[in-house]
Amino acid sequence: MKKQLLIVLIALLIPTFLLAQEEPTPKKYDNAEWYRVVYVKFHTGKMGEATKIIKDHYRPVADKIGMNPATYDLISGEWDRITFFKLDGGISAYEWETSPLGIAWNKEFTKQAGGEEKAKEIIEQYQSCVLENKVEIVRKKVW
Repeated sequence: MKKQLLIVLIALLIPTFLLAQEEPTPKKYDNAEWYRVVYVKFHTGKMGEATKIIKDHYRPVADKIGMNPATYDLISGEWDRITFFKLDGGISAYEWETSPLGIAWNKEFTKQAGGEEKAKEIIEQYQSCVLENKVEIVRKKVW
């Protein structure tokens, strides 16, 4: 009998608690920082060649146009390298079919490579070192 009475009381009180909750309102994240995270796995023995291409060609372009990516070599796990690219325009950076940053990068890369044909060769050389990659979008947690 006591158990049945307890169940009835709980059933009566639940709607009261639900009605007391406030209506949710839209809220954006404060000072959100969004990043494109690129994971890379290299073919066996190709990490050194890929690193040289990045150091000699990709990194100077990224630094020149203000991308300043943060790159880490992984010691454990399935991936060899992870790089974080801050999305200065936030998640809206993905609203572009052709982004201003992409245009700036291609223009500077082609210039530093010495022309379109040489730029294409460098990109193909780097891609031949990559076994697999994965891209994710993340939001930096602000505590």
